[in-house]
Amino acid sequence: MSLKLFPDYFILIETARNGDADSVACDILSIDDGRYVSTHEEWLVSSIASGYDQKAFYLYDQEVVAIVVKPLDKSATLRGTFAKIWLCKGSALYYNKVCLINSGYISPAYPLDFPVVIFDRASLVPPPVKMYTDSPGAGNPAQFTVPTGLAWEFRSCYFSLSTSVVVGNRAPYVLLDIPGQPELSISQSKTVQAASLSWRWHFNTQWRFDNRVGTLVSVPAATIEIGVDGIVTIDTTNFDAGDDLGVVNMYARERIVI
Repeated sequence: MSLKLFPDYFILIETARNGDADSVACDILSIDDGRYVSTHEEWLVSSIASGYDQKAFYLYDQEVVAIVVKPLDKSATLRGTFAKIWLCKGSALYYNKVCLINSGYISPAYPLDFPVVIFDRASLVPPPVKMYTDSPGAGNPAQFTVPTGLAWEFRSCYFSLSTSVVVGNRAPYVLLDIPGQPELSISQSKTVQAASLSWRWHFNTQWRFDNRVGTLVSVPAATIEIGVDGIVTIDTTNFDAGDDLGVVNMYARERIVI
């Protein structure tokens, strides 16, 4: 589970105490342009009579993997410190609380965290890349729809195109239909597949150049996020009724949309 912070969204931590003075620490682990980023901040918790302390973390366009809020005194028992983790939208002066991610009393043994589990920060890994499979049959493109409650980050797709005897050059492409945005096509024009051939095609975000080795064609792809109800289509130009994509494997890193 992870949380993508689009522009104007930020994480807000609120703390307050009923008992003795206490200091807390907040650690946030996020992914920025493929690299892990660790954010750490500490503060003294105010009495509930003074209202909640508020600490904002602006991590625009980063993917939040984990949040941990805990007391600094590791020997302390539960002393009445209460914390909340909010997802907010807006600026420091004007904002709305969109979603309460987690809340509760904290102690060294029971920190407040996201995802809502007790975990070892050293064991954290990025959100998983999952494989989705489609067998569209001859004459049909392959399609994958983003499930409700998820968003995909397109990573790659792999298939074997067998063309019919009908003359015409085929140039496979990946079409990303992102709700509210123009369709985006991932394609290349250097290599085309003629009739009566069986080639393997691999679109991957790790490639930097178009390349063909024998019957294997590699095509670079962009890392694109596709929101809920988005559609990924694997198709080709001059698609004939006898052309067959075989089994199409599409790989995407998925996250839960809050």
